[in-house]
Amino acid sequence: MNKFKMSKRSYMNIHKAIQFHEDTRGSFYWHSQGSASGRKYKEKKMNEEAVNGTFIVYEILKTKEKKHEIKIKQNYSESARNVYVTSEFYFDGKKSTITKLNNIILNGSYPHK
Repeated sequence: MNKFKMSKRSYMNIHKAIQFHEDTRGSFYWHSQGSASGRKYKEKKMNEEAVNGTFIVYEILKTKEKKHEIKIKQNYSESARNVYVTSEFYFDGKKSTITKLNNIILNGSYPHK
């Protein structure tokens, strides 16, 4: 796998998105809050932790750097009975996986401005 470099902001947000994804991994088995105000509070709190945005990373090739765009959409919501968590990852406009983001973080650094 090639090395990547990115800004500190991009690195921190991608890492935060991975952490949110891991923390909400078992949400299928969670129960929603009992009251509407409890559900709204939990939704607000969890969506503050979620990452939504577009981040630029540079792949370091032998002779040049190649610019890539990572787009992340995460959302948390609750109904009266269920908890819904979505995490969508796009790499250069194509739907991607959490594994791809993990590899970029593991092979990345952030000295790039």
